[in-house]
Amino acid sequence: MEVEAESVAFIVAGLAGSGTSAHSVGYIPGWGDVDVTVIRDTATRVLNIAHAVAEIIEHRD
Repeated sequence: MEVEAESVAFIVAGLAGSGTSAHSVGYIPGWGDVDVTVIRDTATRVLNIAHAVAEIIEHRD
């Protein structure tokens, strides 16, 4: 869950113009698992959530 939360925050912050890569790039892999299935499933959830958050932000403006 930590990887998902930080990954979504990384993507959404980037969309908002606030780069967090200095912190996130080293932090996220530290929590990750090397299981390919886990990585794929996590990436799918992260992208779905990030897209939903981005859509909400876009419609607020």
